[in-house]
Amino acid sequence: MEVEWVTERLRDVCVTITDGAHNSPKEEPNGLPMASVKNLTRHGIDLSGVKRISAEDFARLKQQGCMPLPGDVLIAKDGNSALDTVCIQNSATEVVLLSSIAILRPNNKITSGFLRYYLDAPQTRRMLKEGYRSGSAIPRVVLRDFRLAPITYPPLHAQQAIAHILSAFDDKIDLNRRMNQTLESMARAIFKSWFVDFDGCTVFQDSELGKIPKEWEVGTISDFASVNPESWTKKNHPKSINYVDLKNTKNGVIQKTERYNFTDAPSRARRILKKGDTILGTVRPGNRSFSFIMEDGLTGSTGFAAVRPFSVAFREYTYICLTNDDSIEHFAHIADGAAYPAIRPEVVSTFPIAKPPDELINSFNAVAAPILLKVHNNHVQDRSLSQIMDTLLPKLISGELRVPDAEKMAGEVL
Repeated sequence: MEVEWVTERLRDVCVTITDGAHNSPKEEPNGLPMASVKNLTRHGIDLSGVKRISAEDFARLKQQGCMPLPGDVLIAKDGNSALDTVCIQNSATEVVLLSSIAILRPNNKITSGFLRYYLDAPQTRRMLKEGYRSGSAIPRVVLRDFRLAPITYPPLHAQQAIAHILSAFDDKIDLNRRMNQTLESMARAIFKSWFVDFDGCTVFQDSELGKIPKEWEVGTISDFASVNPESWTKKNHPKSINYVDLKNTKNGVIQKTERYNFTDAPSRARRILKKGDTILGTVRPGNRSFSFIMEDGLTGSTGFAAVRPFSVAFREYTYICLTNDDSIEHFAHIADGAAYPAIRPEVVSTFPIAKPPDELINSFNAVAAPILLKVHNNHVQDRSLSQIMDTLLPKLISGELRVPDAEKMAGEVL
């Protein structure tokens, strides 16, 4: 039996469609959280880097309706990511929002899950960008117009079934993401214990890095790796490349790559990347655009320093040396330039680090390599799940694919 789909406007299926504060209060480091579009992810609001404001300002903005409630659907409203990021406010954690995020509160006609996936569907995003986004320098959505956008939806039981199927993929991807955060934290904790806190060492010497164990030396990254060893040239390049850029690389995760014919690729798509390389963003290094490369066949932006260890044993040590919090803070501090602060590749090459005995580095490789391999395998699984979800989402949201058929597909891979 075919279910009947209804077409209305967003304002007809929402109790309210609003946004956050249009003025940003003064920052209070120990205050309450205030999020903007840069803190929005498809899994919810990332509170780790949010601005903090005073309790008085927080209470005032909460009273004005700038705090989302559990079940609200949030979508990026302003900036380059406008309409690209959408999620459900599932947590009861209290946070107020800036106006760069729109808040949609569904009524009894529609479920939060279906509304979220409807707005996340490629065909919906294209329609909304073409008809409801304005501005070229800074794209933005005008809520007065956005409320009039069409939405086609089935009865509630079908909405719930569709959202259940799609959320199963999202939940698995989110579980892998959180597992990877734990795994990488483990590797970094071991690094800190062995190479920063020097646990177990009792005899020390003074050095330019401070006190280090007696038998250690001070060296640079160039003692362990080469920087930017290979680049594609006009005469020496493949027909196509799988491109990694800075904006899609964050905190060790390459969120997506772009496939190009080499002649159509951005001019900065030149760095040849190989398994075991560390890539570190040299433009605005404080943005934490870095990752550990675990597969061959990728091409990186010239905005990265591509660091290739001389030995397999040096891979994990080099990666964490360059990307721990202290290193990133150092690179951000010394970056030159007002509009685009950057560091030169030679700054990475000459970055001073401790030189422990080879046997200690070998031991760290033996412990850390399996951890980072598991992180990589989870990323590979996530890519596969995302591809399947990308196939299912537009077909389910449009009614092209029947729910029982989608449930069968999902059951085979989850």
